[in-house]
Amino acid sequence: MLVHNIQVPARFSLQSPAFGSPGIEASQKVPGVGGAYPPNLLVGFVPSTVVAVGAPLATVPFEEIPDKPVLLLLGAEDLAVTTETTLGVYDLLAFEKRYASVDGAGHNSFTDQCEVLFEGNDIIAAAQFIFGDAFPDSLVALARDGCEPDNLAPSVFWEVAQHFTVAHVRKAFSLNSEPRGLTAGAAGLFEDITVDYRFEEP
Repeated sequence: MLVHNIQVPARFSLQSPAFGSPGIEASQKVPGVGGAYPPNLLVGFVPSTVVAVGAPLATVPFEEIPDKPVLLLLGAEDLAVTTETTLGVYDLLAFEKRYASVDGAGHNSFTDQCEVLFEGNDIIAAAQFIFGDAFPDSLVALARDGCEPDNLAPSVFWEVAQHFTVAHVRKAFSLNSEPRGLTAGAAGLFEDITVDYRFEEP
């Protein structure tokens, strides 16, 4: 399975405090590594890629409207893939759909890059020094998007991202008898973090 173009093993763990005690872990053997994936899941990771299990990778906006459950998850401060663009895509989706926009997060909040910057290692400045004019200011702004001191710390954002991703995947694979962590109250689970959470189910 490809997640943000990173190969992950056939056995993966889905866990989040919303699904019981933090020690509870649900593992699901995903059939089809090297073959077909279950055709009932599409998870949208905005901004980088859309992870499609059983469908090709795409970016927002989609080349065609998917007929699978979709989660659009993004940082509200993203300069490249804006909330307006993503909400436009959300409005077009007809199947089960979810949208979660996290205040204080940006384009790179999903990546380890922000963690490195938050730890005081300015890899962006190093890249500017090494590549000079080949690394223009517009690219620098995008590279820092989500990694500025006023953005959420990466580990804080990842907790929110993990919650919605895990909840969505568990529902799509019917790992819970009833959906958990996906109700209208889900946006209020994170102290001092504002999440614009919307969903429609068939």
